[in-house]
Amino acid sequence: MKKLKINYLIMAALVLGSSMAVATRSVAGQKTALVTRWERVAADGDDTGSWRAVSSESCEASEKICKADFATGYDPNQHTEAQNNSAALSGTIQSGYVQQ
Repeated sequence: MKKLKINYLIMAALVLGSSMAVATRSVAGQKTALVTRWERVAADGDDTGSWRAVSSESCEASEKICKADFATGYDPNQHTEAQNNSAALSGTIQSGYVQQ
């Protein structure tokens, strides 16, 4: 009876471990597909500007968001600055603007 209990525990651990590995791998793959990086483009001195899908240009100094990752389908042009700050994925926000 003791040997049988140990085998069940080993099988349960293997199933749990392999299912966690599969779940972790699929979430990481989805994350990159569901995120779009945007940047704010503004003329010198323009306080608002507009948003476009990111390019490789660098940001000029400003208090507002320059580049950030948003969920795919979110368009920062259709939202306020406060809404964009809330919707941007944590840790992806760069301040400033791209010179137009």
